[in-house]
Amino acid sequence: MSKSAINIDTASGLLLLATAILGFFLKNSAWEGFYDSFVSFPITFAVPTFSYAKPLIFWVNDGLIAIFFFLVGLEMKSYLYGHGAKLKQQLTLPLSAAIAGVMVPALIYTAFNFNNPINMRGWAIPTAIDTAFVVGLLSLLGDKIPRGLRMLLIMLSIIDDVIAVLIIALFYAGELSHFAALASASIIGILVMLNYSGVVKATPYLFLGLVLWVCVLGSGVHASIAGVLLAATIPYDPDEHHKNLVDKLKDLFHPIVGFLIMPIFAFVNTGIDLDHLDLRDLLQPLALGIILGLFIGKQLGIFGITFLLHRFKVCRLPHNVSWRKMYGASVLCGIGFTMSLFIGILAFESGGPEYNDLVKAAVFMASICSAVLGMLILATAK
Repeated sequence: MSKSAINIDTASGLLLLATAILGFFLKNSAWEGFYDSFVSFPITFAVPTFSYAKPLIFWVNDGLIAIFFFLVGLEMKSYLYGHGAKLKQQLTLPLSAAIAGVMVPALIYTAFNFNNPINMRGWAIPTAIDTAFVVGLLSLLGDKIPRGLRMLLIMLSIIDDVIAVLIIALFYAGELSHFAALASASIIGILVMLNYSGVVKATPYLFLGLVLWVCVLGSGVHASIAGVLLAATIPYDPDEHHKNLVDKLKDLFHPIVGFLIMPIFAFVNTGIDLDHLDLRDLLQPLALGIILGLFIGKQLGIFGITFLLHRFKVCRLPHNVSWRKMYGASVLCGIGFTMSLFIGILAFESGGPEYNDLVKAAVFMASICSAVLGMLILATAK
């Protein structure tokens, strides 16, 4: 990841925090009515013989979020192609850490909720990392964070995002529409043909990507998956004299996602109504599973597998990274926030405000604890 990309992540992470706080404040103030009206503002997509009206929060959570996943797919594709020969060696630690960082939180959540089928729909909520927040907070520590540790966390976060995409596709799909699924497959086939035909212009891919999003939306699979599928079909030619299409689209969408899409997502999804909650609610199994899964599970999984891999000489820590710094970074990965909130929305979309507010409060609590403790450890580490 380039220095300019890291600068974008830093600034966008801070903006994300600001919009999240603003959404929370407005929902619990005299401006609650304004906030609710904004979130539920109806937006209609219409053509001469068809119209489709949904509130703003739908277009954010089912539409704009697909662009975020498109960027995730582009970043992963760029990384895979750009590190060919050294890929296996470079991916061992972040891949292992990402997998352990998903499994341990899921197991902790399951331990608290295995006897409640409704609660078990949220098992994946504590498995996600918020890349923008993590990178943004790391930047505040400047040179205290070695480049190797920063790059490790970025790779780990990207892999974690890819795992989240697979989880959403496999476990949070609705009732499948065979016609829409067939139409989606046909569009993907056309996109693949464009790739193999040597088409390197962005316009046909983006247009067909929009059509793909509509088809996936109607298929029962969450529409965010359309972004990843589109990214997979974008051509990448490492021998081009000029920047290839994958990197061009990355540069185009990175600031759009960082400064517009994710802040809007945070704003419309962090309106926790405190009237529905008190502190005792955070002791419910669902909330405890999320809080302990993110705050304890993430650090236990990531740091634990790193220690084991180092102990058995499978891989080593990055250059100039002490065990204290590695532990602080592992704690910081407990910041789930946007991705955890998104999975929570999918898991309990029919559960009503009580579920939604409880999930949001638990994710907030775990993310704040992880951020404060992780930053404290990293700031005092040598």
